[in-house]
Amino acid sequence: LGAALDWYRANIAGRNLQRPATGAVTVPTMFTWSDGDTALCIDGAVLTEEYVEAPYRFEVLEGIDHWIPEKAAEKMSALLVEHLTQYSER
Repeated sequence: LGAALDWYRANIAGRNLQRPATGAVTVPTMFTWSDGDTALCIDGAVLTEEYVEAPYRFEVLEGIDHWIPEKAAEKMSALLVEHLTQYSER
């Protein structure tokens, strides 16, 4: 794993990694995070709401790691269908 991380570090050195401002998200948004995720921390997940100017929903799946769609497909699908149904045009 160390070699893989070193490869990424070497390839981003000196690059400007800041993205241009894109504005706020203006559509209903759901962020699904898992408490066992070692790649995405809770702080980033929670702070995402600051960039959304529309209804925002934050869901935490307990006992799941980073791979939510693979490890909790039924729960994720149910949340997604519920969210999309709530905001679909009829």
